[in-house]
This record gives sequence, C-alpha cells and structure tokens, in this order.
Amino acid sequence: EDADIMADPHTKCFLLLQAWIVHAQLPISDYITDTKSVLDQVPRLLSAMQYVSMDDASASGSLDLFCIFSRVRQVIDQRIVVKADP
Repeated sequence: EDADIMADPHTKCFLLLQAWIVHAQLPISDYITDTKSVLDQVPRLLSAMQYVSMDDASASGSLDLFCIFSRVRQVIDQRIVVKADP
C-alpha cells in the first residue's frame, strides 16, 4: 500500500510543492521541470477551488475554505512556511 501512495502523481505533486516551499535541492533535472509544470498549474487550480467554494454560498464553511485556499496560494507565492495562525 505504501508503494502505491509513493507512485501516485498527487503525492509527487505534493512533495514537489513542499520542496519548492522549503527551498530544497532536487536530485535530478526532471524534478525541476516537473516543479515548473506544477507551479504553472497550481494558481489555476486554486482559483477554481476558490470560485467553487464561494459559488455555493449555502454551504457551511465556504468562507473558511476560501481562506484556506488563499493561504495556500500565499505560501506557494511567497515560499514561506506558515507555522501558526496569525
């Protein structure tokens, strides 16, 4: 089961984003190319997620979701790790 998780593209995307945020050195150039691809796609994905979270105003917690997606965008854009709520 652990091998399946590590082979999942979602896991790779998550790990590449984590490496980007903490300024980790990537071991091979393919990972650098993959990171650039992920960073190109993430803003569109987050925008879509924010739109969907605010589109359904009747859903409880939609503002909370919007704020979480905004925070994720800031973390990726600024390459900082949020340690605690402000």
